[in-house]
Amino acid sequence: MITYEFLDWQLITQRMTDDINLLLPQLTATAKPLTTKHVGSIAFRSHLLVARTEDGAIKGMATLCIIQTPTGQKGIIEDVVVDASLCGHGAGTTLMIGLIGEAARHGTKKLELTSNPARAAANHLYQKLGFKLRETNHYRMTL
Repeated sequence: MITYEFLDWQLITQRMTDDINLLLPQLTATAKPLTTKHVGSIAFRSHLLVARTEDGAIKGMATLCIIQTPTGQKGIIEDVVVDASLCGHGAGTTLMIGLIGEAARHGTKKLELTSNPARAAANHLYQKLGFKLRETNHYRMTL
């Protein structure tokens, strides 16, 4: 059985951090290990939803950041990842639905995310959930 919960920034343990660090390489080859303090900071400043197995191991995660801009409040979904052992069992869908619900509870009217085109299953899921592919230029600057 898989359970889902938003992590409380005050209750982050080394085991949680270790589990999250095991997921990071599935997001990017350049991921650097996080400290427990860093994971706590992420959970404090955003909504970090995790999927746990019966033994308490974190095997999936997704982050919702809610920001207020001059044009209104919006949510940004980042770092959605599910361990290969859970792929195809609905964990990604449940994580996304959890973030969508959390954004709605906060009065957010727009949700955005970006996804690498090579992540075909993830892109299919986002479209299935109602996200629309936009024609936009997405820029990044590394500082």
